[in-house]
Amino acid sequence: MTANNIAAQLCTLFAMELAERCHTDACDHVASDGAWDIGPVFVKGIPAAQGSKRFLGASKAGKPRFEEASKSLPGWRKSIRDALLPLMEGRDLLDGPLEVQARFVFLRPQHHYVAGDRSRPLKPSAPVWHAQAPDLSKLLRGMEDELNGVVWTDDSRIAMFADPQKRWGSQPGMEIAIRRLA
Repeated sequence: MTANNIAAQLCTLFAMELAERCHTDACDHVASDGAWDIGPVFVKGIPAAQGSKRFLGASKAGKPRFEEASKSLPGWRKSIRDALLPLMEGRDLLDGPLEVQARFVFLRPQHHYVAGDRSRPLKPSAPVWHAQAPDLSKLLRGMEDELNGVVWTDDSRIAMFADPQKRWGSQPGMEIAIRRLA
């Protein structure tokens, strides 16, 4: 093993130890420098994706009827709305080009911890990134649509996503910050 490999492993172990102290597994949260119009705020809950729809059949008028395939999406959307609605009290909806930073955090499985015990440290092999379903784009879609008429006039106003992520962590949810672009 080379010195570079040893240094990289030590750096990884140190970062993981620090990361367990933060709910997103990385202490690089959105900067609270006053530049954000909304947030950063952490929405607790299990992130759910908006994606596929199930065909329910035709209405009496002959129009197709659909429902979201994800059963957990309505509860997740309520969590988002409940967390952000108080921040908009007395404010106009954001309009014009917007930047959104969203970081989704999923609860680490027990096998990421030494001896499968959540009270123990993370294993050196425990991943930071949540590289499995649901898709990041579908998570963003569910959040975007729910904030129409709550934070912004329409999600078409989002001109940029800054560093969207899916991570493992000890507290599931989403960290979000929103700002107007000049």
